[in-house]
Amino acid sequence: MPVQPRSRRDFNLAGFRQRDNSIAAWQLFSTLAPTAVLWAMVPSLAVAPGLLRLLLLPVLLLVRLPARQAQQQQRRRERRQRELLPPQG
Repeated sequence: MPVQPRSRRDFNLAGFRQRDNSIAAWQLFSTLAPTAVLWAMVPSLAVAPGLLRLLLLPVLLLVRLPARQAQQQQRRRERRQRELLPPQG
């Protein structure tokens, strides 16, 4: 089945263009509050025995995944630079 090209009239974005401060505030709160709670719990969880240490996993993921993504982006930039530069020698 052939793929049909899409045009602007295929999308109705009117509902997304309206501002809603209460939704924005809720999105900020629901993102930042759990992160702040996890970071506040790190010192106590680091010395916790046994399975409670597993609660550190979300914190480690919050730190490690963005760092990995930044490294990958840096590698891509370096690769593009090497491809754009003429060979030396």
